[in-house]
Amino acid sequence: MNKRQIIIVLAGVAILALAFLLSGMLTKEGAEKPKEFQMLTAVQLKKMTPNTIVRTIPITGRLIPKQSVMLYAEVGGRATFGSKPFKEGVSFGQGEVLLRINSDELQSSLSAKRSNFQSLLASVIPDLKLDFVDAASEWEEYLFEIDTDKKLPPLPEVEDKKLKLFLSGRKVFSEYYSVAEMETRFDKHTIRAPFRGSLTKVELDESSLVRTGQPLGTIISSGQYEIEAGVSYTEVDYMKVGTTFTMADINTGKEYQAKVVRINDSVDPQTQQVKVYAAITDPEAKSGIYLKGQIPAGEVEEAIAIPLEALVGEDQIYLIKDSIATLQKVEVAYKNGEQAIISGLKGSVDVVIDKHNEALNGSKVAPVNLAE
Repeated sequence: MNKRQIIIVLAGVAILALAFLLSGMLTKEGAEKPKEFQMLTAVQLKKMTPNTIVRTIPITGRLIPKQSVMLYAEVGGRATFGSKPFKEGVSFGQGEVLLRINSDELQSSLSAKRSNFQSLLASVIPDLKLDFVDAASEWEEYLFEIDTDKKLPPLPEVEDKKLKLFLSGRKVFSEYYSVAEMETRFDKHTIRAPFRGSLTKVELDESSLVRTGQPLGTIISSGQYEIEAGVSYTEVDYMKVGTTFTMADINTGKEYQAKVVRINDSVDPQTQQVKVYAAITDPEAKSGIYLKGQIPAGEVEEAIAIPLEALVGEDQIYLIKDSIATLQKVEVAYKNGEQAIISGLKGSVDVVIDKHNEALNGSKVAPVNLAE
């Protein structure tokens, strides 16, 4: 091999080596991994400052009349209406006549009975003027007060034992109570409203023949209602009779003022709840509507209120600092089905208020800030 051939071979080797080197460099550059982007978890964030929080207990229930009475006939006869028709939806004032049951025959007998009693007293007065002078004038005045078409007035008080024996012997007392018993029976022929209210159920028409013991209808009080609600027995200790609060119609949002009037002492073994009763006085309220409200049940100092789902486990929440989520142990002062009231935090903090598990701890997050 001559010199020229050697040069050509060396040059070829050099070119191949250079091509190899360049190829390796290009392959290395192409093999560099693209820059990785870290995935961030979105969280709902709210800045909170510990303050005095009013503990509230949510209740929901149906409005029922404070008073509801089923009316029954205690005597028989033909029924007639009073000044208003005995119909569903008709309102009556307390003491107003709802219904009358014919009592013409009894009324005549009662007037005759009063007249007989009046005659008996008239026969006794002369003897009183002779033997009981001090009492005679009082009994004579009583005699003049008697009206055979009206109820007998109460008898004069008798303290003298001899006078009492004398009047008993002349059957004054027995005749008086016999008339009074008939008057009581006569009163049962007139059925009056026991309170201000309206008829919700009627079971007879005018001129119907009524039997003793027959149901006539139902009257409920107007403007006065109660609501019955179940509350967990663990919350009852926070409640007090007399507490006032606001309730709202779940359909219309109309608000009513309510007051806790009774708290049952027994726990329902099935639901583990205690019955709580609140009174509502409002002429615009209607029996049967459903209301919801929050009963104030004391205060918790230096605390914040968070949604119940923001709790991690029993007593931890997530705080955010420098976009990092960190679990923080807290004291749960109270919780119900909607929220938890917690304490143990100092100063303003950024709190995660949506649901996350323990896997979020230490992660970088993308906060969605909510109003404080």
